[in-house]
Amino acid sequence: MSTKFISEDFLLQTETAGILYHKFAARMPICDYHCHLPVERIAT
Repeated sequence: MSTKFISEDFLLQTETAGILYHKFAARMPICDYHCHLPVERIAT
């Protein structure tokens, strides 16, 4: 029997972290502000 090492909660260390992530953060877009694009291009 194999056990998954990396699950969807592997970086979440507390129950509160899991609740906050799955209830709010999981559906938010990923914003990479360190992408070397001009600010004007990011804003549009």
